Amino acid sequence: MKQVSILLFLLVLFQNSNAADKNKPLSRFNFMVLNGGSVIIRAQVDTISDTLNFILDTGCGGISLDSATAEEYHIPTVKTDINVVGIAGTRLLSFAYNHSLILNGFKIDSLQYHINDYEILTCANGIRIDGVIGYSLFKKYIISINYDDNTIELYDSAHFTYPRKGYYIYPNINPLPHLDIQLSDAKAIKSNLIFDTGAGLFCLLNNQCEKETGLVYPKRKKYRIQAEGIGGKKEADLTVINKLKIGKYSFRNVPVYLIDDENNVTGYPAGCGLIGNEILRRFNTIFDYPHKTIYLKPNNHFYDLFDYSYTGLSVFDLDGKVTVTEIMPESPGKKAGFEADDVIIAIDNVIINNIQQCKSLFQNIGKTLLVWIERDGKTKLLKLDIKNIQD
Repeated sequence: MKQVSILLFLLVLFQNSNAADKNKPLSRFNFMVLNGGSVIIRAQVDTISDTLNFILDTGCGGISLDSATAEEYHIPTVKTDINVVGIAGTRLLSFAYNHSLILNGFKIDSLQYHINDYEILTCANGIRIDGVIGYSLFKKYIISINYDDNTIELYDSAHFTYPRKGYYIYPNINPLPHLDIQLSDAKAIKSNLIFDTGAGLFCLLNNQCEKETGLVYPKRKKYRIQAEGIGGKKEADLTVINKLKIGKYSFRNVPVYLIDDENNVTGYPAGCGLIGNEILRRFNTIFDYPHKTIYLKPNNHFYDLFDYSYTGLSVFDLDGKVTVTEIMPESPGKKAGFEADDVIIAIDNVIINNIQQCKSLFQNIGKTLLVWIERDGKTKLLKLDIKNIQD
């Protein structure tokens, strides 16, 4: 009997060891979350010793490098007549063929980088954006994103065991992940939305879809804002809808961008828009494209307050200074007396060093902020009333 017990013990030990080996990640690395939810990871390209900043983006159909980064590191590029289409416009693509990506020592070869100009993303976020990582990575590996400890793990798609107590959804991937999502306000609709970790917002909807379905209450207040994307800048309306539901998880009073999608990036009428990472970061997520599965588990950010603040100001990092670039008509920023090219020096006696800090301080609904700006070589104090878009 003792021999049988020992054999059983060894068999269980072997099975547990085998399961542990199957769930051993190929690579594990940290990431940073920007204001708005976008995920930034650090990676290397080829034998370049410098570590570059990439946005991890399920809304990207490949992998890309910033044109200035490619030029700085003398990466050869080839022009094509292929257009990349974004919400804000279209651009012709160049490619850098057969290059590698290194994630904390783990090397992925034979990648075809498309080349794009990410200067606008760099200016909008206040950190250099060297590229975007999308479908080219997701199609090869199972990717686990943990927002509790800001770590990402890559797994072999052939050997993986899911953790317990999660919720499974089954998107259509072509190559972006689409899922039927329930939206409700004046009307309740079910629409196909893109899961977009690269979008620093809650939800974006095609204006045509909203108007034809009558989703939003006609009397709801809409606030004019400026969005930034691959094709440049584009104005949109910001409002709130009563409910957004992903599988069994419901979110109330969700901020939504309504945008004229002339290039039909949202794929209307088959699709209606996208869910951004201000929603998705509330789940620890496993993206399993090889098996057409996404695993969701609410994390410590699930009940974070939504951002309902509105200033009507667009600020960019220009030459290391937080600079006002646009002011929406009839917005709190306009009423406060802001002008284009004002440099924000301090907010409520806090010296402003970067855009992320500035945007965080602007998220104070119902508060009047004292903003010191520099204009034409002189300092000036402005009083900015932060609007609540739920009002």
